[in-house]
Amino acid sequence: MFPQKRTAYLGDLFPDKAAPEIDTANGGSGVAFPETLAKAVAAIDGVDRVITGHGPIPTTYAGRGRRDRGERRAWTGWMTWGDLAEYADFNRDFLASVRASYEAGRSVDRAVSSLDLSERYADYDMERARANVEAIYNELAGR
Repeated sequence: MFPQKRTAYLGDLFPDKAAPEIDTANGGSGVAFPETLAKAVAAIDGVDRVITGHGPIPTTYAGRGRRDRGERRAWTGWMTWGDLAEYADFNRDFLASVRASYEAGRSVDRAVSSLDLSERYADYDMERARANVEAIYNELAGR
């Protein structure tokens, strides 16, 4: 946290707008992660800008050529606190969909194909979706 800059560096807690990497080998939990994110969103205040672990890197000033300094100076490429709240919602919705598939006795393949998050989260990278479904299924099964 950088309170004077209203900025938080969240690293892999918020890597990017993407299905996260669930590091089960080191205690990572696809079931607990959405709640962890929700707690962070609720508990932390006074943040406007978020530095993600692997997302876009702010590189230029908005309105290049202006002489704004200090608090009025704007960067492009930052994620916002709203983006983190959306990411928490994404992970909650992802888990809810996977849990429903698991409880319905669907296979991992069917759970992956039935994930329908694209309307609200169209710009999210789903490359790790299958690995996450597998990790969550294993966790729900107690493996």
